Amino acid sequence: ILIIEDDRVVMQAYVRKLPNFRVLEASTLSGAQTLFLANQDNLVGVIVDGSLSGTDLDTLDLIRWIRSQGFQGMMIAASTSGRYMAQMVAAGCTRAIGKLNLVRLLPGIFA
Repeated sequence: ILIIEDDRVVMQAYVRKLPNFRVLEASTLSGAQTLFLANQDNLVGVIVDGSLSGTDLDTLDLIRWIRSQGFQGMMIAASTSGRYMAQMVAAGCTRAIGKLNLVRLLPGIFA
């Protein structure tokens, strides 16, 4: 599972909920692309934060790019902004889940 998240506390909360999965961690757009390219054949899912810059929705192009590479797996838009999540789903995410809910629901999503 590729997790694209710039907040270390949130990242660690996600990782703790996925002990039975190989988790790849990216906190930048370029890091996410690099990890995706190197591992795309083995990914069961991607979790994408809406804003890696901390202020603006900046992952839409990344979401579109991942889909353009042929990735058909689950891609979750994770944000505290409902507006961001709606745009992320429109760009190619499978579903949107608020960050706090995602931490709680994560064990069952990829089960």
